[in-house]
Amino acid sequence: MDQQDAMTRIAKRLRLLAVMHYSAAGIVALVTLLPLWFFGLGLLHLFWPDRRHGDMDGAAGLILVVFAGPLVVVGWAFSICSFLVGVNLACRRRYSLCRLLSLILIFFAPIGTILGLATMVALGRPATAALFDRSPGTTSLGRPRGVRK
Repeated sequence: MDQQDAMTRIAKRLRLLAVMHYSAAGIVALVTLLPLWFFGLGLLHLFWPDRRHGDMDGAAGLILVVFAGPLVVVGWAFSICSFLVGVNLACRRRYSLCRLLSLILIFFAPIGTILGLATMVALGRPATAALFDRSPGTTSLGRPRGVRK
């Protein structure tokens, strides 16, 4: 019964990590909308010079586009990576992908660092790795794909 309790605790931790990854993905996706505003403002100043306010010229619009565009792309990439880790943790699939994406998330401070490290520590335990299905033709429950009980 102790082994069953340990597996239950590990499964609960994986579910908690999955929810934390979903939350981080949503928060970062919302925060990334702010640079999208500046990207649009930069495009407005670049392509509609008659709509410029004050003494802002086209170079300022170009600076906004150059800095805000990659910020939006990186933020959404972080959100997608975090969401994918959450989905795969919840389904207990793609162990290597979860580890790889968690490693990448470590570089996005502060949310990604904490969440990525917690996920890497949890996935580094042999008992957690045993819960993941690694055979390509089976579901997370260990049954062949397409077979239902």
